[in-house]
Amino acid sequence: LLFPEVLKSAIYTTEFRAAVDTHQSLDGRAQAFERWRKLDPVQRLQLWDLLVYLPNDLMVKTDRMTMAHGLESRSPLLDHALVEQCARVPSNMKVRGSTTKYLFKRSMADLLPRSIVARRKQGFGVPVSHWFRGELRDMARDILLSAESRDRGYFSSGALESLLEAHESKRFDHGHKLWALVSFELWCRKFTKSVPFGGITNQKVTTQ
Repeated sequence: LLFPEVLKSAIYTTEFRAAVDTHQSLDGRAQAFERWRKLDPVQRLQLWDLLVYLPNDLMVKTDRMTMAHGLESRSPLLDHALVEQCARVPSNMKVRGSTTKYLFKRSMADLLPRSIVARRKQGFGVPVSHWFRGELRDMARDILLSAESRDRGYFSSGALESLLEAHESKRFDHGHKLWALVSFELWCRKFTKSVPFGGITNQKVTTQ
């Protein structure tokens, strides 16, 4: 969870906190996992990835970025026939001890070098923590501590400044939190009218 409840409570203004106090970020996940309680933990997590994480995050980002640069991207491991077949595979053939993708790795053992099969997972991480201590440091401050951001009424400027200082001093790594906050403020500037917060329903969204 990117923003724990205690941190959200700290950075929200009093008015905004009161407006969203009944909403818990993990409610949807908890309800989904309750509906899937007959499945084992691995199946639950994989179902969540299939229905939420893939379509709402990984796939949409891949599609947007490749299309933006005129590229055609294909995800062969998401072929529906393969996904349906893998859904029938017992969980102990997918995760064995601390080894993930167990069956996949076993099936590739004779086709790929061991250095590839046994290699640790490599993601597509972006060095946002480094950026917000370097070249994006001033930009983040200008955006998050601006009068426009403050007048929006969502976040406490003092709390945001503390978050920035803790990150810049390397006491904490708030890189991804700052990225989310900066992105949200820039989104507000593009798609909402800059009016003081008076309740969620008072924010007018425009597509112009």
